[in-house]
Amino acid sequence: MDTRVNNENAELIGRPIIEGIIEAHSNLNYNKLIELVSGMKGKLSKEEFDEAASAVKALGRVLSIEYLACFSKIKEDLLLWRVKYELGEDDVFWHLYLSANEKEIRAVGLLFDL
Repeated sequence: MDTRVNNENAELIGRPIIEGIIEAHSNLNYNKLIELVSGMKGKLSKEEFDEAASAVKALGRVLSIEYLACFSKIKEDLLLWRVKYELGEDDVFWHLYLSANEKEIRAVGLLFDL
């Protein structure tokens, strides 16, 4: 397996991860989020997650998830996604940080803008 994220493979690698993360927020499932984004463990409390997930859940169901871009950094890659929600006035931009080692690519960070 190629363990580097690049413009050609970023959407293919990132889509199942971001879909799982969005689902974890929609279902208020903190444990699933921590399982998907190992870098959040110890940095995001359950209370903080519940507050953020409740804000996302209030936007209703997801209408679309659009991959926008990949930005390579030294230790990680940033994948940017635009998500449209049924009740959202504006799109939500999700920032997914991926890190690769010799064996795997894994999610290490997450941010979204409401």
